[in-house]
Amino acid sequence: MIRPNRLRAFLWAVLPALLSLYAPTVRATHLIGGNLGYVGLGETAPGSGLYAYQVYMEFYLNCGAGSSFETFYDLLQQDYNTPLVVGCYIEDPLDPLADKIKLQDIPLILQDSLVIEPDLPNNCTVGQGLCTVKGTFSGQVIVPLNFGGYHLYYQMCCRNLSITNLQNPNGTGIGYYAFIPPPLVQNSSPVFIGPPTPFLCTSDTTTFVNTAVDPDGDLLVFSFETPYNSTIVGGGIIPPPGQLPWPVPTVGYQGGFSAAQPFGGTGYSFVNGATGLTRYFSPNQGNYVVAVEVKEFRNGQLIGRIRRDLQLQVVVCPPNATPSLTSIVQQTYSVSAGDTLCLDLDFLDADGDSLTLTAAGAIFDPNLVDPPAVINAPVEGLGVVGAQFCWATACDQGQDQPYLFSVSVTDNGCPPKTLDIVLAIEVEPFLGPQNITGPPTVCAGTSGVNYSTDTIAGATYTWNVVGGNLVGGNGTPGIVVDWTNPGSASISVAVTDQLGCTAEPLELSVTVAPEPLADAGADTLICSGTSVQLGGSPTGPPGSTFQWNPANGLSNANSATPTATPQAATTYVVLVNSGGCTATDTIVVGVQETSAEAGDDDAICMGDTIPLNGSGGNTYQWSPASELSDAGIAGPLAFPSSTTTFILQVTDSVGCTALDSVLIEVLALPTVDAGPDTTACAGSVIQLGGAPTGPPGAGYSWSPITGIDDPNSANPFATLSTSQNWVVQVTDSSGCASMDSVTVTVLQAPPLDAGADTLICPGDSVQLQATGTGTFIWSPASGLSDPSIAAPLASPSQTTLYTVQLDDGNGCPALDSLLVTVAPPVQAEAGSDVAICQGDTLTLQASGGGTYAWSPAIFVSDPSAPDPLAFPQDTTTFIVTVTSAFGCVGSDSVRIEVTPPPFAGLDGSLTLCGDDQAVDLNGLLGGGQDPGGSWT
Repeated sequence: MIRPNRLRAFLWAVLPALLSLYAPTVRATHLIGGNLGYVGLGETAPGSGLYAYQVYMEFYLNCGAGSSFETFYDLLQQDYNTPLVVGCYIEDPLDPLADKIKLQDIPLILQDSLVIEPDLPNNCTVGQGLCTVKGTFSGQVIVPLNFGGYHLYYQMCCRNLSITNLQNPNGTGIGYYAFIPPPLVQNSSPVFIGPPTPFLCTSDTTTFVNTAVDPDGDLLVFSFETPYNSTIVGGGIIPPPGQLPWPVPTVGYQGGFSAAQPFGGTGYSFVNGATGLTRYFSPNQGNYVVAVEVKEFRNGQLIGRIRRDLQLQVVVCPPNATPSLTSIVQQTYSVSAGDTLCLDLDFLDADGDSLTLTAAGAIFDPNLVDPPAVINAPVEGLGVVGAQFCWATACDQGQDQPYLFSVSVTDNGCPPKTLDIVLAIEVEPFLGPQNITGPPTVCAGTSGVNYSTDTIAGATYTWNVVGGNLVGGNGTPGIVVDWTNPGSASISVAVTDQLGCTAEPLELSVTVAPEPLADAGADTLICSGTSVQLGGSPTGPPGSTFQWNPANGLSNANSATPTATPQAATTYVVLVNSGGCTATDTIVVGVQETSAEAGDDDAICMGDTIPLNGSGGNTYQWSPASELSDAGIAGPLAFPSSTTTFILQVTDSVGCTALDSVLIEVLALPTVDAGPDTTACAGSVIQLGGAPTGPPGAGYSWSPITGIDDPNSANPFATLSTSQNWVVQVTDSSGCASMDSVTVTVLQAPPLDAGADTLICPGDSVQLQATGTGTFIWSPASGLSDPSIAAPLASPSQTTLYTVQLDDGNGCPALDSLLVTVAPPVQAEAGSDVAICQGDTLTLQASGGGTYAWSPAIFVSDPSAPDPLAFPQDTTTFIVTVTSAFGCVGSDSVRIEVTPPPFAGLDGSLTLCGDDQAVDLNGLLGGGQDPGGSWT
């Protein structure tokens, strides 16, 4: 495998030894080609941000007997060791198509030179005197970090006059260019390994080794491109421009020529894009300019490029067959690292000329490739020549890019002909398995965990377990591990193939996780409708996954700290999974149900006050507060001026709040009219109230009620005695009341007294006597001696109420009355006349009075009793005088006729026997009896 550091050291340590300073004695003309390159030296000091590069430039100068210049400095018209100046230009990553601004100049000093001329056999003059001088200049540059990269450019004038395929060659300059990727992409440019050929023969296909090797092992792609031009034309050293035009100027081809057809339409050119081996064919002699570009690719990205500019001289040559390859070979061979590859390479010259086989390439240099390949070269043969290439590769020589080497076979014809071949050897590194399969995270104490990798035939496996115990399977593709303590662990396997090559150990980092600590957080109490963040500090170890249950009411059930909004008290369980290890914890979230009760909606009358009745909390806050007696108590007095919704916020002992509202409707007061104030006479009756007093359906209340017939009437009647202010309250159907008042001024009648009531007996008269001042009028006038005087004589025939009116002129006459009662006549009744027997007693029976007096009082038991016993001896008329309760007197009489006793006529007696015989009593009667008797 090529080691980049070793190659860089070789380039700058070995090349000076190989290319010792040489002062040619021949004359020279103009430059015929060259190229720029660089070696990345890295950061000047850790963290400096400055990066060093060794920049080198190779020149090819045509030399010969007619040359105009003896040395490079003669050509440049400068003193020896005068530096050549290369421009370093910065790439703007934000504008890659813009012209490039020069960062600094890089002075290059000549390091060595070398003469390249054809090795002609004796007596061969073809190409005699043709030669090329190769000069190498170098210098160092230090650049700051830039993410766009840098461009290197050198220019000079001029090309040879005799160039066939360019327009105005003497007015065309030479430009050398290389691109350095950003310094963080550590890189050195590829190095060309084949010298330019001195000349080509017309009508003959010639091979040329334009192969390059890359110190970094990058993929190289070769292609023909158009040579670069200078930005200006002039003699001597041309300083680099302050601004490099982009794209870099290129030369102009003559008609019929191009980069793809540098020898014209009948010529041929080919470059192998993978190896750089080129073939040329030109039917015409002349000088032709070509350019081969090498592009570097790393991980599929273009990172750099260099371009070699060459002038090829085509001359007429006598016939001579080019040697040919007789072995069957491939362009590319593959060999597994650690294995051996051998190739037989056999060549033939059709003319039987002597052949010389040489080989070149870094693959043969033990300073660059260790172990190197071997080939028995140089070797000579007559007509035929052969060599064996063998390479016993080492395990560490596997790489992505092929190793290139060239084999050149040259005959000794005139002129000598050379066959060049370039072979690519791909050393396939043993990469070993690509993956270890098994859990990267396990829980401490887990046993019997299987891990495995790819099975490769003939390979051996060496496993190493850190942080666990390998309990089985070592030496095989699969093992069994017991994991013990928590922490960082690893499993690695080194696989050695059957060739003895061990791949880079494959490692799997394993986390042996402890049982995680789960913390769901402390139990809490929240208000209904609010949220709380669950989880601890932390809920689980970093990198854990979480699963909360139940998921209802959670913002994210897989979050370490979800937000919970439960509707009721809930116990949440969190499952913490840390590296496959799990633990659980719970948190109880209580939900405080807080309710506010502002009371029932109500209505009040305008101007009234109503107590609100809030409940449900520890503290209260009402709004709006401007119409409340105290907005911070449960039951403030409300006195809204208009219909208002009062909102109550209650806060309980936990601090939870709830809202409720109550609508207090403010009702308009009813219209009321007590009527107009008025004046009336005492004792008169007036109707109070307006028209109307209040709205339909209203209730009424008059006060005071004295003198009012119905205090609940809209228009009651009032009897007047004294001046009075009456107030009426009108209450409408909503219960709202309004009040109005009316004042009635009462005019009093003059003092009047009609006298005391009196009693008279029928037919009697009485003197009336009214007192007062003014005009009197009595009524009724009948039975009065004069109704217009104060004291008329009254002789009523029946009880009569006399009313007297006294008018003193104020419009309110006085009235008074007296009752003259005519006592009822006494109806004395002594009873009906009656006859009694002499000696009998009779009860008198009087009626019709209050007291009685009988006369004659003799022959009565009690003359003052209404029913005394009378026992007259003779027929008598008794008179009874009856006095009534009113003192009136009446009398009546009764005649009692007294009759002497009659004669019965009985005489004798009779004795009888009891023999049930009838007896005639009439015989017992005497003569002369009074008629009418009866037996008893």
